[in-house]
Amino acid sequence: MLKRTLKVRLYPTGEQKQALKELQIRCVKLWNRANYLIRQEYFKSGKILSYETVYNLVKNSSDYKALPTDTAQAVLKKLSESWNSFKELKKLEEENKLPKHIKKVSPPKYFKDRKKNQTLPMSVIPILAPRSYSLGDFSFSFAVPKDFKQTYGIKKRLEILATYKIPYSSYKLKRAEILNRNGKWYVHISVEIPKAGIDKTQKVNYASIDLGIRNLITLAVYESDKKLTRVYQFKAKELLKEWKYWNRRIAKYQSKLAKSGHKGYSLKLRKLYEKRNKRLKVAIQQMANKIVQILERYGVKEVFVGDLTGIREGKDYGKKLNKLLHNFWIRKEILRVLSYKLEEAGIGLTPIPEAYTSKVCFNCGLEVKRPKQHFIVCQKCGKLHSDTNGAINILKRGLKLKSLEWNKVREIHLVWKFKRTNRWIFRYKPLSGANSVLRTSSENIQKEQRQTPCEGKALTPANAGCYC
Repeated sequence: MLKRTLKVRLYPTGEQKQALKELQIRCVKLWNRANYLIRQEYFKSGKILSYETVYNLVKNSSDYKALPTDTAQAVLKKLSESWNSFKELKKLEEENKLPKHIKKVSPPKYFKDRKKNQTLPMSVIPILAPRSYSLGDFSFSFAVPKDFKQTYGIKKRLEILATYKIPYSSYKLKRAEILNRNGKWYVHISVEIPKAGIDKTQKVNYASIDLGIRNLITLAVYESDKKLTRVYQFKAKELLKEWKYWNRRIAKYQSKLAKSGHKGYSLKLRKLYEKRNKRLKVAIQQMANKIVQILERYGVKEVFVGDLTGIREGKDYGKKLNKLLHNFWIRKEILRVLSYKLEEAGIGLTPIPEAYTSKVCFNCGLEVKRPKQHFIVCQKCGKLHSDTNGAINILKRGLKLKSLEWNKVREIHLVWKFKRTNRWIFRYKPLSGANSVLRTSSENIQKEQRQTPCEGKALTPANAGCYC
């Protein structure tokens, strides 16, 4: 069984919002009470109380009884999971294996603002099992406390207008969590879906992926029967334009806040950041779907991906490039989406060391020159896009091949269209023959070095040497 998350958008009325906020406060009161008991025991004896022990200690308290049973148990389970995570991190800290981005390991804290002496609302309202909630055609309903009947006129369940889409034909609902994100209410429901029955005997080919910024992904698909390598480059130029557009809007509004002397939380600013991230993630989702379509078309059973762990550590390329490297190029998000999309399709994903894959020619193995960042020149074989060369070298390394034929490589570009279509489309149809994307003679190399490179034009016989 595969685990996925179903996202439901809620549209509560003003009175329903008050009820949801009241539930958040009640959840946090139970969390703080139970967390106090666990913390006191941990600081005294060093032991962490189990879920069963905490449940027996608080089940008769007023904070526990103020919530529906499934919601109260889900709060305690969530607290228990937090303490288990703390325990695992503490072990890693003792073994000096703590991830570098974690500087300090602290036990779960209280939801409380000590300066104002106020209880903060819990970030989510957890619901343990589907018996306490249900999805209608255009609604989401869940169990609420009994006293809500007098306060809000709600009998047993609170029903809220909702929109959602279930992309699975067969699924099983699990735990749900209601959350408020920048003034918008959502429900995230954990679902289990069965693995698709896939005949792996029909899959005989392999592929590789090279991650980058100019090309978000360069996909090389190797057809073993034809000894042909097809390379798909997902161009990030249009996507980068949109990302910069939202950065300008964010910077403009930040400047406006600074001039007005505003300090603290800004809902509009949070929404601008959310919009920028959402647009980027939509493009990544669509790119992953397109990659799966291509891999299924050519019967690929395993994909090799370049392992870039630690590539950004200690790197400083200046303000602009650092923004691209750390904010735009969300490598972990791309790999996360790809991994679960490939898992659903029954395709394996194997990391391969990427060192020196862009410095040697995939055909002859000689060291290449790199006059510009986006292409390489081999004195023996010719000129080629650097990402294409890197993707094929990763493929070679995964399959343990000595070389691949230079004249049996086909390169295809895809660009992101965000204004109306919101999808990746083919930039052009490549010309037939190897010379449509590759040059093999030294005369052609010298000729191309004298020409002005094509700036984003479609490939035609007149500019067949373009690698932009």
